[in-house]
Amino acid sequence: MSNFGKRLRELRNEKNLTQDEFGSALHLTQSIIAHYEANRKQPSNQTITQMADFFAVSVDYLLGRTNNRNLNNDEGDYLIPTPKEDHIAFYHKIGQLSDESIFWLEKQADRLIELETQVIEEIKAERKKKKEQK
Repeated sequence: MSNFGKRLRELRNEKNLTQDEFGSALHLTQSIIAHYEANRKQPSNQTITQMADFFAVSVDYLLGRTNNRNLNNDEGDYLIPTPKEDHIAFYHKIGQLSDESIFWLEKQADRLIELETQVIEEIKAERKKKKEQK
C-alpha cells in the first residue's frame, strides 16, 4: 500500500469514521474511498486538498512526503490555507461586516463546532453501543 492510501485509512480510523461516513462528509461514495485507500484510484488535487483540510493535516503528510502532520512551517508559524473556490464569495461577505458582526459570527462558528463535535461523539457512542449489543 502506498503512503497515501495507508495515511488516508489511518486518519479516517483515528476519527472512528466508516468509509461511508467519511465519504458522505466529502460528497464521495464509500466505494471511491475504498479505492483510494487501496490505491486503486487516485483522487484529484482538489479532493486531496479537501481531505487534508478535513483531517487538519498538510497535503504533504497525507501524500506521505513528510511525517509532520502539522500545518506549519519550520519557524512554527501557521500557514494560511488556500480558500476553497466555493468559499471565496463567503469570505468576501465577511469582509463587508462590522467588527461587532464578525465577533458574533465567530461566536456562532464556535457554537457550530461544539454542536458538530457533540454529534460526532453521539454517533461514536451509538456505534459502540451497537457493537456491545452484538
